[in-house]
Amino acid sequence: MEEFLDFQAKKNPIRVEKTKFSWEEKNVRNDDKSAGSSNLLDAIYLRKPPEETVVVERSVAALIQERISNLEEEITRLRAKVRFLKIAILVFFIGMIGLVGEVIILLRG
Repeated sequence: MEEFLDFQAKKNPIRVEKTKFSWEEKNVRNDDKSAGSSNLLDAIYLRKPPEETVVVERSVAALIQERISNLEEEITRLRAKVRFLKIAILVFFIGMIGLVGEVIILLRG
């Protein structure tokens, strides 16, 4: 999400008005659509809860949806890695217990 916002910030600078954020768009007049975009930016940057309705362009919504899908895939991959690492640690731990047991047997014998 932040990568998308950084991309948009380079393309359209962010305008800050007191406690509101909005994208400065060239050749676009200030109307309700940009106020909705500001609400989305406020929710992301300021961690404010969004109002009942947030208006974004279809392309922006598609990019956000794609980013969410990519993040969900990354979460699935990371969960698989974590599961593998837990099993590897368990096997390592069992091996260490076996080696400690062998050392104790050798020291007694």
